[in-house]
Amino acid sequence: APAPDLLEVIGGIERQRGDVDAAVAAFREARRLDGARIEAALGLADALLARHAAREAVPVLTVVDAARLSP
Repeated sequence: APAPDLLEVIGGIERQRGDVDAAVAAFREARRLDGARIEAALGLADALLARHAAREAVPVLTVVDAARLSP
């Protein structure tokens, strides 16, 4: 499997191309491999919102918010 940082890049490219499902898959895999990756979480939330899946995006954003507030 590709490294999490590469998956973040792939997710970003797929999102820009308009393939939201591929972007979601890449960002989810990046988070599965390394749950502390903020960029993967933000990318996932953005892709989920693009496919009108706000209920799925909210918990992801909550995790991001908590991580940003941690010292």
